[in-house]
This record gives sequence, C-alpha cells and structure tokens, in this order.
Amino acid sequence: MSMLFALLSLMHVGAEPSEASRRDLCVLGHMVMADLPSGREAGSAYIETDPSRDELMKLCPTLARALPAGYLAADDDARSRAAEHAPTPGVQRPSASIVTIAIPSIAQDGRSATVMVTTECSGLCGSGTEYRYTRTHKTWRRQGKPRARWVS
Repeated sequence: MSMLFALLSLMHVGAEPSEASRRDLCVLGHMVMADLPSGREAGSAYIETDPSRDELMKLCPTLARALPAGYLAADDDARSRAAEHAPTPGVQRPSASIVTIAIPSIAQDGRSATVMVTTECSGLCGSGTEYRYTRTHKTWRRQGKPRARWVS
C-alpha cells in the first residue's frame, strides 16, 4: 500500500510544471495567440479566458490581459451564443466563435511543441487545429501552417 501511495505522489509531483516550464508554456501560449487568424466581425470572436477551466488560461492567467486584436474575453453570453448549434425560434442572436487554447505539449527533448486550439461557434460550426512550434535560441517559432485535426 505504501508503494502505491509513493507512486501516486510521484505522479502528482510530475503533473505540476516547474516555474521554468510554466514560463515556457505561457510563452508558447502567447505565440499561439499571436498566430490566431484575425478576429472576424467585431464582437463575435472570443478567447476562452475562464481560469476555472483546465486549459492554458488556468496555467497562465496573465495571457487573458494580452488578447490579440479583434478578440474579446469569452463571457457567459458569448458561451451561450456559441453553444446554439441549431436555429432557435424568435429573434436571432449575433453569432459567436470561442477559441480555447490547450496547454502546450512540449517534447521530452524540449525542442518542439504541439498546441491544440479548438473553436466552438454558433450554428453547425467547430474545429480543432494543431499548431506546431520549434524552439529557437531565444523563443519559439511556428513550424509550418496550422493543421486542421477535425471540423464539424
């Protein structure tokens, strides 16, 4: 039993990023936000910034104060509008598109990383896109174009 407890403790310690790796992950998150397509129509493009969700903004809450031009922080109204996947009777609400950035996955050698970005939008719309990055001597640089992994 004590061996199991020790193993579980080690797994938990390994799950928490060190301060240096947290910094790397946040720098990558900033790079991904800079690489996002420009916001579509005013007031319809959002980035999920809710720190209670287990995504990048929970790990790097300061990124929520540095959103790229054309994007707003997602709020409950935007989440509700993005979740409308079929027309509803009555007055149609403005569409919304919410981008959620996952915590980057850095390769064990530390020289490359992959970041999944999902988009949920009003109507029959949504996607998952993979961004790949390589480490340079100073920062991270996107490698090629983002790849669509799924589309609805």
